[in-house]
Amino acid sequence: MGEVFSSPGPRKKAHEDNTLHSPELAEDSGGVLMLDGHTSWMWVADGASDMHALGGFSSRFLAQELGRHFIAGILDLPQSTPVSSADLSVYLGNTIRLTVEAWSARLQHDADLTSSITQKLEAWQTQSGGTGNASVFFEFASTFSAVCLNGEGHLTGISVGDSYMLSNPNGLLEFFALKKGAVTLRLKLENGSPVFSVAVPPEETFEHQGVNLAVLATDGTRETFQHLQKVLPPEFFFSPKNFAGFRKALGSAVPKTQDDKTLAWLGLIHAG
Repeated sequence: MGEVFSSPGPRKKAHEDNTLHSPELAEDSGGVLMLDGHTSWMWVADGASDMHALGGFSSRFLAQELGRHFIAGILDLPQSTPVSSADLSVYLGNTIRLTVEAWSARLQHDADLTSSITQKLEAWQTQSGGTGNASVFFEFASTFSAVCLNGEGHLTGISVGDSYMLSNPNGLLEFFALKKGAVTLRLKLENGSPVFSVAVPPEETFEHQGVNLAVLATDGTRETFQHLQKVLPPEFFFSPKNFAGFRKALGSAVPKTQDDKTLAWLGLIHAG
């Protein structure tokens, strides 16, 4: 079983100096996918605030695109059990590549969009001191974290960015705050045409055995994770008896910030 909870924060206030500011809501996204009654997946992504948004390109759309391409890739591949951290690294690499290709294809097939972006970048270059200015680009960024949990309790995960994770290998709760970072796409002029480039920091991977509960969440859920760590016993096995207590703990945390929040969880309860 599994669930996804998501809550968009308030629309950001404009900067005092009127510099470019993304007014988008719901920059977080996430999902749960259950396959063949044996293998379950979940992912969360957090689009960065205060970045560019134009022509359907934004950090919010990047977070959604990463999730869409990741799940599409999982559905297209034959399922192997268990999934290794090396498998996840390949899946994530394919996800990022497909996202860049999809965004690049939009530029190639939309002449009006390409012309508009080119004009904006050229005007920006002129204001910044001429052509070839390396600091002139539009930028979009998102964290991305994903987990696979199979019916034998083998948990594998991968992350780029500051998500939070909880798992209970062999009934012992472990909490993780993952490193800050993001998948970053830049749109800049090369030979007079807008071109996407991508930068990805080193990913984190993790594997655990004997897991029957895993929680993955974006950085806006820090208070929720602190609450779980406080109220759940260190030895916690996800059983029918403990299910209600876990769900109550999830719902009783009071967030201190108005940031976007997305939390996903997967749990195994075996019959008998």
